[in-house]
This record gives sequence, C-alpha cells and structure tokens, in this order.
Amino acid sequence: MKIVGLISGIALSLLVPVFGLAGEPGAPSGVPSIAAPDAIVEAGDVVVLDVRTVAEFQAGHIENAVNIDVTQAGFSEAIQSLDPKRTYLVHCGANTPNGRADRALATLQQAGFSQLVSLEGGYVAWVAAGGAVTEAQ
Repeated sequence: MKIVGLISGIALSLLVPVFGLAGEPGAPSGVPSIAAPDAIVEAGDVVVLDVRTVAEFQAGHIENAVNIDVTQAGFSEAIQSLDPKRTYLVHCGANTPNGRADRALATLQQAGFSQLVSLEGGYVAWVAAGGAVTEAQ
C-alpha cells in the first residue's frame, strides 16, 4: 500500500510541472499553465492566442497562432470574434506574472471564456524548446 501511494505521489509531482495543474504564479484564478506546448497543440482543437504586438507577431510567431494585441484599446471588442467554447493557449513574449498574457486571460475570463491555458515562459520558452514557429519573411 505504501508503494502505491509513493508511486501515485511521484506521478502527480511529474504531471504538475508538465501540465501546469497547479496554475501559473500570477495567472488569473483557475487558469492552468502548461510547459509542454507541442503536446496540447497537437492533441486537439486548441487555438494559440498570441497577445503580443503586431510587430512582435510579424517578427515571428507560433505556427497558426491568432494575434490580438492586448495592449490595444479594442482588445475586449476584438475577442468577441472568438468562439468562447474553444480552448485557447494564451501567451505573450515571456508570460511574466501580471504581464500581458495574464491581463488577456483575465479579460477573456470576464468575457465568459472558460477553456484557457497559459503558456509557461511564453513565446521565448516555446522557441527555446524548439516549438514550431513562423519567422519573418
């Protein structure tokens, strides 16, 4: 019985950092974070929402990402064109606590979006991990 408990504890401790089950520090309440982005994007119906500026997005972005700049005044209106029933992997440049991604996540939650995931480390971490990107032409 002790071995089963030990194995369960080890398995859970491995899943939390990979799938971010505990949530990202500074992220809005209830929003999980994920450090293995390729797995979630390849696994299914996930929209990558890049909330960086248009210039940052044009310089390079995650393949098939949608760009809506959270720093623009019309962000709340722009997200109304998104389907609130879909799952969104939200990121900015580095996803620092209380940064652009967290502001976007909070706004999305207030607008009724519930299937939200924060990308740990943002675009910088994705690139460092060798994730698929589209670079400036």
